[in-house]
Amino acid sequence: MTRTIISPLTLSLLCPLLAFACDIEDMADADHLDHLDDLDEAVNGAEAAAASPTPGPNPMALSGQCNGINCAQTSVEEWVSEVEADQPRNWWRFDSEMADDFGYHPFDGDLLNGAVIELGTPFGNAVKLGTTPWSCVHIGDIETLQKPWTVEAIFAADGTGATGNPSTSVLVGPVSGSVAPGTLKAETWDNSGKMGYTTPWDTTFTSPAAATPTTFKHVVFVGTVDGMKLYVNGALVGQNPATMDLALGGIGGVSCEVGWAPGGVFGGLIDEMVVYEGELGVERIAAHFAAAKSVLEYEYDCGNSVVEGVEECDDGNTDNTDRCSNTCQVQACPQGAPVRAMWVWNDYTNIANDPTEIKDLLDFSRSKAVNRLFFDVYDLEAGGFMTATPAGKATLATFIASADARCLEVELLIGPKKDGDKFPASMTGWMDSGGNVNVAVAVVAEAVTFTQNLQGRKPVGIHLDLEPSHASDWDKNATETKKQEIYGRLIDRLYTIADAFAPNDPEFRLNADAPVSLNEWITHGNGPNQNAYKYLLDRLDVTFMDYIDFAGVPGPGDGLIPYVSDELAYARDHVPGRKIIVGVETLPPTGISPMRIPSTRRVRMQ
Repeated sequence: MTRTIISPLTLSLLCPLLAFACDIEDMADADHLDHLDDLDEAVNGAEAAAASPTPGPNPMALSGQCNGINCAQTSVEEWVSEVEADQPRNWWRFDSEMADDFGYHPFDGDLLNGAVIELGTPFGNAVKLGTTPWSCVHIGDIETLQKPWTVEAIFAADGTGATGNPSTSVLVGPVSGSVAPGTLKAETWDNSGKMGYTTPWDTTFTSPAAATPTTFKHVVFVGTVDGMKLYVNGALVGQNPATMDLALGGIGGVSCEVGWAPGGVFGGLIDEMVVYEGELGVERIAAHFAAAKSVLEYEYDCGNSVVEGVEECDDGNTDNTDRCSNTCQVQACPQGAPVRAMWVWNDYTNIANDPTEIKDLLDFSRSKAVNRLFFDVYDLEAGGFMTATPAGKATLATFIASADARCLEVELLIGPKKDGDKFPASMTGWMDSGGNVNVAVAVVAEAVTFTQNLQGRKPVGIHLDLEPSHASDWDKNATETKKQEIYGRLIDRLYTIADAFAPNDPEFRLNADAPVSLNEWITHGNGPNQNAYKYLLDRLDVTFMDYIDFAGVPGPGDGLIPYVSDELAYARDHVPGRKIIVGVETLPPTGISPMRIPSTRRVRMQ
């Protein structure tokens, strides 16, 4: 078998229950993708799958323009309409040089102690606080609002407050003794990094989503007789039974009292502050956020690898088919697509240890519509399997999570290395006559245990590149009798491995590579005399390595798919649900330049 730097062209075929014929999707050779068109014509009329959808324009890169209309301005108008529909009691917009109140019970605020209006923020203008220890917007000692009530704000804290305060307040009640009961906080005592409130002692919302916003976010506090709720960007992120009435005294500072200990002074920008009598329901909060989101989308740069404002994610790419959309919202991976797989061998460096290598590999895979990686778990540099050491497990877990974020499944690949297809020392001789299959069982056991213990996204299976040629007595020119002996030995030992893990999760697949020529007749155990591939398919998923040179020959019966037709038919008729992957290694015609992963240390792939 010829091995090349960079990947094979693979055709991934799934044979579902009662399917008459498998759907076929051609898969580009990672080294020779310019040859894809030639291969499409060679697959004997099989329907070639469409390439990954070309991402559309990023709406966050439109500079506020859509169809000649100022999108940002239109979105602000939508926001205003949503707020007005719920009849706000108080609504400080900071759109003039002061803090005018647009609610039905208005109390215009006074900018005190260094509070200033910042121009050109997402919703128009904002009040900037934290320039002095007591800067605030004084809104008077208005009567206390009884439960239920709702406070809605668009704000961004600078992370420090005025003086590196251990807590920061957004909306503050009048001071009573040493505390200000009824205060809503951007950060609770003592530098918690989370939002909360004072009743009179600080209560913190502990969810990670309740973190103090450092970029503009839509935040809603709701007080009811049953407790307090916190919504961030339209989602409920915290609840607590400790509740309170709402006493309005100041925005951003503790009643604006100069000289009072500035432990609760807010630092940053508050763009909108709205107070409602009564509880806004979930649907109305979602509607308000939708309007706010359409404003804030034009404030942030989706695709800069920094999660900001209303962004739920930002993976720094323009791939709209992974878990982070082109509008920086979390989305599910596409379902139901045929498997397009690629072998990845760690011959020159352990790819999983190098963030640049990982990014290059994942970008390359997604650009070619690959959705599964057969990832080699042997660390050549460390001289051992990554599934056997704490450091290796941590590295591999990080790689699997990174692949999953790009909607790439991972099978843990166990097989030979470069330089004569030598096994790691621990597996040398496992296929030899008299060799110990238990060494292979032990290696697979480590991979299975790693998968079972892994938190979060897991590998979808173990992939065994364990072939007849790995036996020391293999000779391609051997007699048929000798080949049958070696094939029988391979089947026997793969059965031993498969049987060792039969009780495990049926969704966790054991997949074995096999030459497509595995058609010699053998007898296994007390079974009938039949083709070796039938024994293999009876127990395992199989990747048939369809490495032939006449894929493009138009003669009857020639081509990639007819060459595996017996295997496909057997799986369809006798092993419902068995998955088959057809691996194809192609070389480009003369004059076509190979395409390689942009890396100083290339991935070695089969």
